[in-house]
Amino acid sequence: MDAERRSARSLVLVLTALVASGPGCGNFFSDGLEDSGVSPEIILTIAPDDLRSSVVELFGLPQADLAAVKAAGFTSSGWVNLLRVSVADGPEDATGHLPIIGTYSVSEYAVRFSPRYPFDPGRHYRVVFDPLYLPDTESSSSAAWRSESLIATVQEPVTDLRPSTIITRVYPTADKIPENQLRFYVYFSAPMGFVGGADHVSLLDKDGLAVEDAFLPLEVALWNAKRTRYTLLFDPGRVKRGILPNEELGRPLTEGETYTLVIDRTWRDAGGLPLVDSFSRRFSVGPPDERSLNPAKWELASPGAGTHDPLVVSFLRSLDYALLNRALLVSTLEGGAVAGDIDIQAKETRWLFTPREPWEHVEHRLTILPVLEDTAGNRVGRPFEVGSSESVERQGLTAPTSLLFHPTPSS
Repeated sequence: MDAERRSARSLVLVLTALVASGPGCGNFFSDGLEDSGVSPEIILTIAPDDLRSSVVELFGLPQADLAAVKAAGFTSSGWVNLLRVSVADGPEDATGHLPIIGTYSVSEYAVRFSPRYPFDPGRHYRVVFDPLYLPDTESSSSAAWRSESLIATVQEPVTDLRPSTIITRVYPTADKIPENQLRFYVYFSAPMGFVGGADHVSLLDKDGLAVEDAFLPLEVALWNAKRTRYTLLFDPGRVKRGILPNEELGRPLTEGETYTLVIDRTWRDAGGLPLVDSFSRRFSVGPPDERSLNPAKWELASPGAGTHDPLVVSFLRSLDYALLNRALLVSTLEGGAVAGDIDIQAKETRWLFTPREPWEHVEHRLTILPVLEDTAGNRVGRPFEVGSSESVERQGLTAPTSLLFHPTPSS
């Protein structure tokens, strides 16, 4: 894959090499730039210290300007004013979005922008160089290029043009969700790009009209480490009663109504390709769920000692899928952790734990970490609607809750 990307970007490297060492090189990088008639140029090049990623470089500034930029001590906003890099909606996009995060540096011949995360192959990026933010130097002239911004669109080449990434599941999977639902989890079959779903996800009402401001706008995309799960948050200020957005706009979902979650295939994966297909899912909305979790009412089906039968825990309602994968722990009563595999079934109302070694004929503990929630944010002993003054500490809920079970020999 690395070899393919190096090959696909060979033209970029050739262009860079010609700029750096071709005929007229002495004039190109000299203080006589204005006299040579050459203007600055924006180029996407392979990072000098990482052949798997690219950087944006501004070539062609006079040495005096490069030295002044290097000595200026720009803040992050100062760098952005001088050289702004943002995601573009296409090669003709003249607006761009918020600047992407990265670091700036000055080399012998160029101003360089290195993105914190690699550019997504196939995605367009808009780069704007504004000469008005160059520090003044004694040799500054009235060259034409100093009077207007230089705008370029760059793109990391795509090595495979066949879309292959699909949406595998969206949680919760229940056909009816509570009015005070807090989040959806969108799972993908392969890693996605770093861009979030704000421009690709919409919530439609029963008439097919978009629900305005349903989801919380975030500048940081909520990906898991592998970028195969994206968390889509309803605006908690609209969900939680007594908060100004809730009083002014109401909840995004209304009991008794039906909605459709739509995810457009234009959302790009880590290879810069769109999804294979768009995704849509219709669901209905039930009454808000404002009850705290009560593990005492859960049903535990103890496995047989000496077997690999699963421990089965049944809940009264759907719990948060992602948290169910990490908020329930199994151990012996003495504290020895039991290794095993988790399976979540019945629309997230049933949790199965299969040990990797046969169950011992001793008492075991199921520990429930305080982070466990249902789909509406209710926790053990603490409903989501509790006021902020009623802290978890005051309720004595910082320690994990636990349930005991004892595998018994099969008859």
